[in-house]
Amino acid sequence: FCVYIQSDSVALESAVMNGTLPTELGIMTGLSSFDVADNALSGQLPSEVGELHDKFTYLDLWGSGVQGKIPTEVGLLTGLSRTYFGENSWSGGVPSELGFI
Repeated sequence: FCVYIQSDSVALESAVMNGTLPTELGIMTGLSSFDVADNALSGQLPSEVGELHDKFTYLDLWGSGVQGKIPTEVGLLTGLSRTYFGENSWSGGVPSELGFI
């Protein structure tokens, strides 16, 4: 169980969270990393995640419970250097926009 929140990082790994990720995630423009791995979330990764800036480098959704399609807007995260999408209930294929990262 890890909870760590700093002005540019959010780490809520194994925090026994449930519910959905808020669309307001996209207005956290100073964010560089976001980790909600190993939780019991539901719903989709909001497309607003694409509004995060080039400073955003790390996204960990491993085993978080998110589902649906991976939003094409993830391809706008040109600073993204590490991401983990495994062990979730994704539908559809991997968006071609991820090739822009």
